[in-house]
Amino acid sequence: MRKNGVVWIVATLLLLALPLAAAAQDTGWMVRVRAINIAPNDSSDKIIGTGTEVAVDSKTVPELDIVYKWHENWGLELVLADAKHDLSTTGGLIGGANVGSVKVLPPTLVCNYFFTTQSQFDPYLGLGLNYTRFHGFSLASDLRALGVTGVDFDNSLGLAAQMGFDVDFGNHWVFNMDVKYAWIDTEASIKAGAVTLDTIGVDVNPWIFGIGFGYKW
Repeated sequence: MRKNGVVWIVATLLLLALPLAAAAQDTGWMVRVRAINIAPNDSSDKIIGTGTEVAVDSKTVPELDIVYKWHENWGLELVLADAKHDLSTTGGLIGGANVGSVKVLPPTLVCNYFFTTQSQFDPYLGLGLNYTRFHGFSLASDLRALGVTGVDFDNSLGLAAQMGFDVDFGNHWVFNMDVKYAWIDTEASIKAGAVTLDTIGVDVNPWIFGIGFGYKW
């Protein structure tokens, strides 16, 4: 499911960019606070013997990101957020059952290119890496009644792409809107005690829509 070769190429480019950013003299910092809507473009393998897939719901949560520009046109952005997603089933023998909920911590590092516009409008494009940690799973009673005792999730490493813009209000303040797409996938192991009943691949692959304000210096 994961395009590991492309991931590691992007990882290498980001690592090469870090010392250049640290050594630069003409630098700029910005912190943004946004509300983001995480809208999964999800799909999954079918649970064995059921024909049933797993679905991931959308969430709106706060987000913090830190931008470091080492050049007028280039910068690194670290995106920090945490969300709790409800999981359910669709189709097949157990479609409509609640699976439970899982917390998702997806720190993302993106290298951005800022276009030169000679105006207050500052658009940008970015490409980077997303590392997603799945934690805090809570099992729903629907699956517990079927003999399931838990679900374990593998963490994910994948690409992230974004486009957005800042509007400079002056006095260090900016208004921001952006959209990201993150390639996030996991292997979910369905447990009954010490026995693994099935392991299915789940692609979350969310669109992430953000709006907020930033302060730069």
